Amino acid sequence: MENQNEHSAHPPINIAPTLNIYQRINEVRKKVLYVRKDKRIDGKYNAVTHDQVTAMLRASLVEQGLLVVPSQVSGELHTTGRRTKSGAEIMRYHAKYDIMFVNVDAPNDQFHVVISSHSMDEGDKAPGKALSYAVKSAMLKVFTLETGENEESRVAAEPEPDPEAKRVLEACTNMQKLAAVWRSLSEAQRKSAGRIKDEMKLKIKGANDEAKN
Repeated sequence: MENQNEHSAHPPINIAPTLNIYQRINEVRKKVLYVRKDKRIDGKYNAVTHDQVTAMLRASLVEQGLLVVPSQVSGELHTTGRRTKSGAEIMRYHAKYDIMFVNVDAPNDQFHVVISSHSMDEGDKAPGKALSYAVKSAMLKVFTLETGENEESRVAAEPEPDPEAKRVLEACTNMQKLAAVWRSLSEAQRKSAGRIKDEMKLKIKGANDEAKN
């Protein structure tokens, strides 16, 4: 007699393929689109802070298994010849950083951004300010985050991609084919499908990097 539990006790498990670093970055891009400028600078303009960017991204970074690891390449401290009202000398710190985005499930799967940064301070905070600026800038650019004064200042929502443009772009398996298909689209199709093109670039690049390893 056949044991009926033999098959039901251990159903087949479908294990999704592990996402590479570019695919994980793209998953974060899908979820986090906008960061509000949260600090007034010298009463003249608004800016987004490192803490605000981190707060907006952290949950998605953890969910996607991404680490952001900064390392300093170089740094120099210079005098500015200026002083505060209390007489403290204002120093200018210039540094270069390598900001590494790491796939926690495959630590050798990495993406690097090298960025220069500088800051001024009359105490010992200049190096920390420069590091925060470098990490913030790298995250804003890598995740292509929009910044604005408030929700009302956001640009108009991106239109839904043209179905045919989406279909032919997502069928591309290499950069040459992607470029050729993009040239064949109408101007209206291109306007609606820019995000699809960017996502396919990341997908193809990720596949090429995996093939090399």
